[in-house]
Amino acid sequence: MNNGQLGNFPISSLSANQVNFNSQAANTLTTNLTALGNVGDLMIGTFAGNFKDVNGAPHTINGTYRVIRDW
Repeated sequence: MNNGQLGNFPISSLSANQVNFNSQAANTLTTNLTALGNVGDLMIGTFAGNFKDVNGAPHTINGTYRVIRDW
């Protein structure tokens, strides 16, 4: 957890469309949190990187998010 700070952070877990992240492989997934308000406000950011799934297949992913903060 980033203790309420904005910035770039590594992603240590991911599951998307039944593709599961292999946390033991060399992965370069990061998130850039650009907005973080109080509980009930939006958390806004981007994510990107390369990773291998549990079967060793390589994947590239990137995107944006806007989620309501609940902690």
